[in-house]
Amino acid sequence: VDDNADSTDSTPTVSRLPSRNVISMDPRLNLLWPTPKQIVQLDGAYITLPRETTVVAFASNENEQPAVGPVVARLTSELQMLGISTVQLAPYELVSAHITLRLNCHVIPRPQMFRLSVEDRGVNIIASDVLGLHYGVTSFIQLARLCHAAPTSTSDESDTTSSKSASETSEDAVSSANPPLAIGIPPVKISDFPDLLVRGYMLDVSRNKVPRLQTLRELVDLLVLFKYNQLQLYFENTFAYRDHKQVWDGADPYHGQEILELSHYCHARGIELVPNQNSFGHFHKFLQHDRYRALAECPDGVDIGIRPSGARHAPFSLCPIDRGSIRLINSLYSELIPHFPHTRVLHAGLDETADVGMGRSKRACDESGVEAVYIDYLYQVRGVARAHQRTMLFWADMVQQMPDEALLDLPADVIACEWGYEDSHPYDARCARLAELGVAFMVCPGTSSWNSLTGRTANCIENIRQAVRAGITHGAVGMLLTDWGDFGHTQPRCLSFPAIVAAGGLSWNAQPQRAVQDESPAAPTEDWSNTWGQADLARLLDTYVFWDATNTMGDVVCELGNTYLHTGGGATGNNNGTALFHLLVFPSRESPRLASGLTVAGLRSAVKHIKRLVAQMDASEYEPPANLRADMDGLRIAADMAVLASHIGQAMLRCSATTISALPATQRTDLANRVIPILDRLVENWKIHNRSGGLEQTRQLLQHTIDTILGSSSAL
Repeated sequence: VDDNADSTDSTPTVSRLPSRNVISMDPRLNLLWPTPKQIVQLDGAYITLPRETTVVAFASNENEQPAVGPVVARLTSELQMLGISTVQLAPYELVSAHITLRLNCHVIPRPQMFRLSVEDRGVNIIASDVLGLHYGVTSFIQLARLCHAAPTSTSDESDTTSSKSASETSEDAVSSANPPLAIGIPPVKISDFPDLLVRGYMLDVSRNKVPRLQTLRELVDLLVLFKYNQLQLYFENTFAYRDHKQVWDGADPYHGQEILELSHYCHARGIELVPNQNSFGHFHKFLQHDRYRALAECPDGVDIGIRPSGARHAPFSLCPIDRGSIRLINSLYSELIPHFPHTRVLHAGLDETADVGMGRSKRACDESGVEAVYIDYLYQVRGVARAHQRTMLFWADMVQQMPDEALLDLPADVIACEWGYEDSHPYDARCARLAELGVAFMVCPGTSSWNSLTGRTANCIENIRQAVRAGITHGAVGMLLTDWGDFGHTQPRCLSFPAIVAAGGLSWNAQPQRAVQDESPAAPTEDWSNTWGQADLARLLDTYVFWDATNTMGDVVCELGNTYLHTGGGATGNNNGTALFHLLVFPSRESPRLASGLTVAGLRSAVKHIKRLVAQMDASEYEPPANLRADMDGLRIAADMAVLASHIGQAMLRCSATTISALPATQRTDLANRVIPILDRLVENWKIHNRSGGLEQTRQLLQHTIDTILGSSSAL
C-alpha cells in the first residue's frame, strides 16, 4: 500500500482493495510475511477475540468437508498458544461464528488464493482450495501474534471486558471491547496469492547430519509460517532400505514408518513431503561396496575432482548402459515412494555425472554421444517414476551443457531444476532457454550456508532474488531453496534461517513491502524489491524465528553471515563457500583461495567484526525459547571457528606459506590447541538437534585439521 499517495486522489490504485474508510496502515502490518498482494486497513476499533472463540468451516461440497479439518485443527492449535480456546460449530449456513473459513473456487479465481477480512462482524477467510485456506489462516495467525500486546480499541470502552457466553458472543461475532487477553487486530481486508505455485525447501540429510524427527517437525512449522508448500529430504544413504543395510549401517537413517509419520505431519499443515533420492551420480555410498561396485561407470574408481562427501577416488556414477542400474533404482523407489503418500512427484537427481563416458559407457558415448546416453538413461528413470505414478524432477546442470537439439528430446512430463548458488548465476538466460525449448522447470537458489562457517548473507539474498525474478519472468513451475551439507555439514541450522525467511517471502511476492521504515526513506517506487533487504530480513527473523523483542539476533545472524565480505578474496575466494572455511577444513592444501585477495588486514577486520557481534549477543537481554538455545551455542561455535580460521590465514600470509605445514612448530601447536576445545563443543552441540550417525565422520574431518597442523597427517 502506498501511504504516500496524494490523499486528494480518490481513484483506487492496483495495490488497494476498494473499501470504505481506508486509513493509514498500522506499521505492524508491514511485518506480515510474505507481503500480501493487496491489503487495506479500515477505520474502526481494533478487534479482539474472546477466551472461547467459535469457528465454523464450510467446504464447497460434502466430499471436501474432511479436507478442511486439518486447517481448523491448525488454527485451533495456534490460538491455544495465545491462550484462546476454540469451539467448532457445525457448518450450517445460518450459523454465526467469530471465525468463518470457507472454500469457494467460484468466488476465488486463482489456485492458492485467499481473501481475509477482520472486522467487527467477524473474521472471514475464503479460499479457492485447501492450500489457500491454510495460507489465509497463516496470515490471520501472523496478525494475532503481531498484535497480541497492542492496544485493542480506540474507543472509550477499551478497558471493558466482555462477559458474554460463547453462544451470546457468537451472535455478536467478534467483540471490539477489550477482553482479558489484549489481542488487538486492526480491521483489515487482505487479498493474496503467490507468484510461484510451488515454494519448496530441500534439506541435505545425507552428508553426516541427520536431524532428529522433532527437529524436522520444527522445520516444518517454520516453513508453514512462510507459506512454503513443499519439503524435500535429500537421500544418498540415510533411508533404511530393507535389503541394503550395508549402505546405511551406522548412518542413523530414517526408517519407513518415521518418514510416513512425518509425511502425515506435513500434509496436515499444507506441506508436501517429497522424496529426493539420487539415481545416477553421487551414488558412491552404494558403489564403494563390493556388492554394488560392478554397477559403477568406473568400478575401480575415478578422480573427477574434489567431492562434497566421500573418498575422492571412489566410484561415483551408475553405469547408464547397465540394465542392472535401472533395476536397482526401481527396487529403491518401490520401497521409498509408498512412505510419501501425499505427493505425486519425486526428485531423481541425475546431476554432476562428470564420469559418464570415462568408463564402461565410453564406447556407447563415443558412438552415440554422451548427450544421447544421458537422455536415454533419463528416460529409463522417468519410466520408473511413471510406473509409480510420479512426476520426475531432475537437476538441470547436465542438460544445460547440451545443445538445443538434445533438450528438445527431453520428455514433456519432467521438470528440470535449474540450480546455481552465486549471486552472479545466469538465471535469466538459463531459464529463458528452458522456456524457449518447452522444458518445464523450477529455480533452485541456495541458503549459502554450507562451506561457509558463518554464512554468506549478501550472496544469499541476491541469489534468491535473481532466481525468483527469472522464474516469474519465464514461467517457472516453482522455487526450491536448497540447503546442502558439503564437507561434513558443519554449519548450525540457524545459518539457514535468513534464506528460509527470504525465499519464502520473495517466491510468494517478489515485490515485498519494507518491514523496517528508514528514518529518511527514499521516494517510493513500484518495485519494492529495489529497497527490501537485510535490515528488513533481520526484523522478520526477530519477529517470527527468534521471538526476540530486543531486535538483536536477526541483525547478529545476518551480519555474521557477512563476515566473508571483510576478509577479501573476492568471487574466487568465496565461491560456493568462504575462504575461511577452506582455511580451517583444508589447511594442508595449496588453496588458490589464499592467493585470491585475502590480506592480513582483511582477516583482522573479520575478527573484529565477529567479536563485535558476539559482544552484541552478550550484552542483549534476549532469552531464546528452549528449542533455540542450542542454536545460540551453535552460532557462538561457528563464530569461534571463523576467528580461528582467520588466525590460520594471518599466520600463513605473514610467513608467505602456501600450506599450514610451512609454519613454525610453535605457531602450529598454538593453533592446534585452539581447535581442540571448539571440536569438543561442536560434538556436544550436534547431538541436541541431530542423530549421532555421521557425527564421527565430521569429527574426523576436524581432527584431520588438528593432525595436519601438527604435521601428523596427509592431505585429504
